[in-house]
Amino acid sequence: MLFDLSDEIKYDLHTTLWQIIQITK
Repeated sequence: MLFDLSDEIKYDLHTTLWQIIQITK
């Protein structure tokens, strides 16, 4: 469960980062 939560947070962070990069471009 802890790993799943960590994975979800990781994915969420990655998605947010990607969106920020797209907006900046």
